[in-house]
Amino acid sequence: MLANHSKSLFFKWVTHLFLVACVQSALIAQVEHPSHPTHHDLSYEHSSNWFTSAMWDSKYISEGRDNLEDGGLGSVALEWNQHFENGGEMILAGWYAEGTSVDYSELNLAAAYGWSLENLDIAIGYTWLDFAEDNESDNEFVLVLGTTAFNDLDFGAAFVYSDEAGGTFIELVVSRSFEDSSVSWTPYLLIGINEGYVADEHDGLNNLQMGLEISTPLNDSVELGGYIAYTIGLDEKAGESLDDIFWVGVNLGWGN
Repeated sequence: MLANHSKSLFFKWVTHLFLVACVQSALIAQVEHPSHPTHHDLSYEHSSNWFTSAMWDSKYISEGRDNLEDGGLGSVALEWNQHFENGGEMILAGWYAEGTSVDYSELNLAAAYGWSLENLDIAIGYTWLDFAEDNESDNEFVLVLGTTAFNDLDFGAAFVYSDEAGGTFIELVVSRSFEDSSVSWTPYLLIGINEGYVADEHDGLNNLQMGLEISTPLNDSVELGGYIAYTIGLDEKAGESLDDIFWVGVNLGWGN
């Protein structure tokens, strides 16, 4: 991984505002951007193949680190998906973000294929990341596993390999979704493990993250949501960028 950048598209927590059913899937609790193709409810039959969303995050957090010197991110996402008769699904996605207080921009383009077994969701994917200001890019390869058990608790495991860093970041997560009238609530708890993904910083247990996402439909096509999150550094060492951080975000999504 590039030392001064986060591979945001997969390890960015934000609400899944334009995919209502995502809060019922084990994949929802990944701290990924909703446009990432593996962050997707494979069992949900969408009425449209296209989804768009606009997002604001008070900070740019991933892998337990604040990736910007000041401020947060404004971003837009676009997703296309196609179901197949064999139960599989192809997803293509794009995400573009700019810093709200600093000169920063990032473009992610991703593709994935996912399928559902009786008690297991599986997705594999690829993301190309471009950092225009530094004229740098990276390739990431993703595997996500999710299942539901023990009184509707959702369990997920995500593995992302960075070609630039030559390392992997792992996230293990548990969550549960609740519905109150038209509002969905999803609290989650996540453990991150660094295995050479975050350059020049310690391997092993990385961070403990907890949060709550909320979403509600405004009409048949538009959904509004938000989240709060807090991350705690684990086994951090002097001089590292790992920290204890609180942040929030909102999202407006559309699909027809």
